[in-house]
Amino acid sequence: MHKIRHMDNFRISRLEVNNIGPFGHLVVDFPEKPADMDHCAEIHILTGENGTGKTTVLEMLTSGIIPFINNPWRRVRSNLKNSDFTIDFDVHGTRKCWIDKNGTQTGDRNPSYLEEKFSNSINKGIIGAFGIGFFAYSGYRRIEQTRIKGISELENQPFSDSLNFQTSINPQLILQWVANTITKEALAKNQNDHVLALKFRSTISNLEKVISEIIEKPVRFRLEYEPLNVIIEVAGETLDFNLLPDGLKSIVSWIADLLMRMDRVKWENDTPVFERNFILFLDEIEVHLHPAWQRTVLGALQRAFPRCQFIVTTHSPQVLGEVPNDAVVLLNAFGAYHPPAPTEGRDANAILWEVLGVTAHPMAVTRELDAIADLLDARRYDEARARLDAIARRLT
Repeated sequence: MHKIRHMDNFRISRLEVNNIGPFGHLVVDFPEKPADMDHCAEIHILTGENGTGKTTVLEMLTSGIIPFINNPWRRVRSNLKNSDFTIDFDVHGTRKCWIDKNGTQTGDRNPSYLEEKFSNSINKGIIGAFGIGFFAYSGYRRIEQTRIKGISELENQPFSDSLNFQTSINPQLILQWVANTITKEALAKNQNDHVLALKFRSTISNLEKVISEIIEKPVRFRLEYEPLNVIIEVAGETLDFNLLPDGLKSIVSWIADLLMRMDRVKWENDTPVFERNFILFLDEIEVHLHPAWQRTVLGALQRAFPRCQFIVTTHSPQVLGEVPNDAVVLLNAFGAYHPPAPTEGRDANAILWEVLGVTAHPMAVTRELDAIADLLDARRYDEARARLDAIARRLT
């Protein structure tokens, strides 16, 4: 009999694919984190060249949880009849989905645990209590300018579009939630309900803490009343949300959206948000982020959400350098496997060359060096020396 470890986490352990996207047949394993890593989230990073199927994998995983959410059927090989994918949810069961050449998706019933803890409420519109959550965000997100007009409760369901990579973020809802929470804190203080006031303050403080750890600067959210507006202080500098740099706006938007949704979910018990079990899908996490933030983002998230399973795609050597290579899945024409070279703690140039197969030098310089190597092979030493001196003069 299997023993469910790590506080009974619900997780994805394997994906098997037939004839979808670039894959004829593919198996991707997502091994469980070591037992001594309960203080950090489980993380799996998909990497590889463009066109190797990283996003397709995420689309299948999310569509296996909520059908039709991210359209993996548009990637079906139309000349083939049998296209399917199977998701193993570790000890909780499996789900197989079939996609025909017309794009129709069918599938087995979800495992009973998933039905009970999530799917029944989503698919049948039952406003029940949730035991697990699923969220998805894309790096390529255009955040529209927005303003709040007053204090008003949010009416949309917290899991609405939560697995849609393209539409999961609504900045209007995020700012409204921040404004509402700060207002509720003030009202609770005014009524001498210090316990409730602390609850609302902790919600905002948690958001500030996660963002601060990523950008390595103190962050604070404030509500101004004339005119009514949410203001963000970064290292003492006051910034309007609409005027944030793209990188900072990206980080603030999806992390605030995640915490907003988790704060608003009707959970089955009173476990704190940061100790909840959920699965988070992040497509191209590095987009808009400075290399320094690419190095800090995963560590901050892993520490903040120790019961989460992260499944992430990236091209960034900075991101890859923060995790061991058994957490990295390299996709190429031959399948999915762990990189042969180590990743954790390596510098970006080593990862570019040894893991991603990209030279550390600009292409023009690489071509020059290759030409010099050819001259040396031909024993044309004077010409080789002249060209090498020319490169040295140009680059110094």
